[in-house]
Amino acid sequence: DLRVQMEDQFFLPAMYERLRNELGSRVVKKPERFGGEIDIMFDDTIPIELKVRRGQREPLDTADVDAAFPAAGQAAAYAAISRLGFVIVLDLPDDNAPIANLEACAKVVERGFPEDSAYPTSIVLIVFRCHPGKPSAAR
Repeated sequence: DLRVQMEDQFFLPAMYERLRNELGSRVVKKPERFGGEIDIMFDDTIPIELKVRRGQREPLDTADVDAAFPAAGQAAAYAAISRLGFVIVLDLPDDNAPIANLEACAKVVERGFPEDSAYPTSIVLIVFRCHPGKPSAAR
């Protein structure tokens, strides 16, 4: 599965190395406590889930992400203590969509665990939209 390989062999090491360089030992990659199910844990309380989205024609629309993108729920499940988590998406759409402004690249999604919880968990979704264009198409 090329998407999983890209997450585990490219995106995770790149993000982990940058965070680790800036924040030191406060950043842990695939902590054993969660069986390696969450990609990065910050200060042992804030989960950071990484996703690569490719093979889709249209770019990921952050306006629809609450209903259509399950990674926010996954991050929220691991944010029981801090009630704060992050999902960082490397979006590689097939279509050369126009460059998005910053407001279209970030969104906060609230999830309750349990669903009727009085204090919802906030998940910050950040999308890095990339266009893997062909070199011959460059102008």
